[in-house]
Amino acid sequence: MSVRASVAEPAWSEQYALDGNAIAGLLEEVFDAEVTTALRVCQSCGTRSAIGAHRAYRGAGIVLRCPSCRDLAVVVALLAGGRGERIGGAKPARELAGRPLIEYPLAAARAAGLQAIVVAKRDTELPSGLAEPLLVEPDEPRHPLCGVLTALEHAAQGSPEAAVVLVGCDMPFLTGALLGWLAAALEPAILLEAGGRVQPLPARCSPAEAPLLREALAAQAPLGETFRSLAPTLVEEQALAYFGDPRRLCFSVNSAEDLATAERWLTRAEGVAGA
Repeated sequence: MSVRASVAEPAWSEQYALDGNAIAGLLEEVFDAEVTTALRVCQSCGTRSAIGAHRAYRGAGIVLRCPSCRDLAVVVALLAGGRGERIGGAKPARELAGRPLIEYPLAAARAAGLQAIVVAKRDTELPSGLAEPLLVEPDEPRHPLCGVLTALEHAAQGSPEAAVVLVGCDMPFLTGALLGWLAAALEPAILLEAGGRVQPLPARCSPAEAPLLREALAAQAPLGETFRSLAPTLVEEQALAYFGDPRRLCFSVNSAEDLATAERWLTRAEGVAGA
């Protein structure tokens, strides 16, 4: 794994903009091919444009945006297809401080100005009124990689060079700044470190990794182990702290005890904000 030593928040002002062709050499190094003439379909406005026609913005790395609507060539996928048995089922709709659990990571994606999708099973119980599109993953197998692959296949329909920021529907302390930074990074695969361990989510991945992920799904390999096998860039805990407490940023609500912990943290944060 390579290590990113420092991070910075992205800036989308035109003063940071370049023509997509200006980073042709960097893109060729990453994708091992000349990709500026490849076509990408914007998943927001539907415009089909060459990668070289996109606007490249310098900030936290380099990010490509649609030349028509300035949408990012990246999507945030909320994985919601698990059974959630340890918390009594229906995890996305489980209430935390009066809001469905899934609303917290969705709010972070909105705050970052990122397109988000929800990936779930046909029988997943979701809260009503979600504004984000729903992708239905296959009924079987029951494995987080099933949702990951569904999200990557969706992103690849726009462009094989698209990227996906993967998050759990049960991660209430993600921030728009962190998701925006992950979206802006140029590396195809990124993992974060928190609590002294490499975390499976949130993560950044690209459709190019799909063949390896399919093999891992067939072998029922654990999600974290599979992602680590992709030789991702690792954001160490010290660097991740730029965005807040790493333990909270990567915290997942998997049980009633976790839900109580999240409630307590939220109550304390609200008390500090109101002081």
